[in-house]
Amino acid sequence: MILQLLVSLSLLGFSSVQGMDETKFKEDVGCGDISPAVDFNWLMTIGKWYFPLWSQMYRLRVASDLLEKPITSFTEYQLSNSCTIFDGTTFKGHGRELTYDVEPLPAGNGITFKAKWKGAIKGTFKYQFTDNKSFVLAVVCWEDGETGWAVMSTNPKLDKKTEERIRMHIMSLGFKQEFIVEENYAGCPDDMAKKNEL
Repeated sequence: MILQLLVSLSLLGFSSVQGMDETKFKEDVGCGDISPAVDFNWLMTIGKWYFPLWSQMYRLRVASDLLEKPITSFTEYQLSNSCTIFDGTTFKGHGRELTYDVEPLPAGNGITFKAKWKGAIKGTFKYQFTDNKSFVLAVVCWEDGETGWAVMSTNPKLDKKTEERIRMHIMSLGFKQEFIVEENYAGCPDDMAKKNEL
């Protein structure tokens, strides 16, 4: 019984000793240069973004930056329901707040970012797909060659039709369906930053 449990935990990407292992969620997808017609006037008016869908890799690295800890130090259970939001300048989640050092990309289709802790990895956040009214999908590429993606939405839950469109687009870019994470905001407090820390 114990052996079965350990095998199951290993398949989920973590062990009882080491925690999460991001190498299990690597995706060989390029950053791409797709630049959708983003309405930046609309984009800048949104005061709170949710992440109803994101890749396992981006989810892990945001948590690592928020908590200033290596990914191997926490488990899937601890990462669940992080209540992560972005208010336009600051990430809030896991009871912490984080402001990245950010610079716009020359093409105007995204940003470069880096957290301030010693284990942070610089990355780019490139817009890929949007309806200019409720969501933006971006592909994330880090300097160490890893890739991920995130959907920023004005609502904590996507409607079924929108979610289907986004999932199809994500997979068309080469990302794997099994690494899509649905974030659940149902149990989150009004002030997302007050959720208990890991």
